[in-house]
Amino acid sequence: MKKLIFFCVLFLFTSLFAEEVFQVGVINTLQLHPASTPVEGFKLNLVNSSTDNFTGLDIGFFSQVNKDFTGIQFNTINFNEGNSVGIQFGEVLSASGSMTGAQLSTVNYVREDMVGLQIGFLNIITGGGQNLQLGMINYNENGFLKIFPFFNFSL
Repeated sequence: MKKLIFFCVLFLFTSLFAEEVFQVGVINTLQLHPASTPVEGFKLNLVNSSTDNFTGLDIGFFSQVNKDFTGIQFNTINFNEGNSVGIQFGEVLSASGSMTGAQLSTVNYVREDMVGLQIGFLNIITGGGQNLQLGMINYNENGFLKIFPFFNFSL
């Protein structure tokens, strides 16, 4: 009973500071809130959900954030089109427009600047930034070599 009261109070408290604190989606057209609604809290992707701006913990199968992401993602596929700050854990793919933090996935991709760490089988950074890549194949547009096995970096 104490746990239930604690979570109810926590939910009410966090709802005072965020437009929406919870998002759940089966597919991105069948989700609790439309993609344009900012979510700060928790996002559950049963199959896929899409949100323009998200802050918090994002878990499930396939997550799409269209603009800004801040937090932690645990998904099979993480796909963020805009700025990402935090950590992406993906079984298959973690992709971001720009990234500050870490990506740990089979394939990691950052289209613009990356400040942080990539660990995976295939790591790709096509922009700049200060970063370190650890993996079998590492492509870094501004790395000490563009393609290098095992590690690459850009300062």
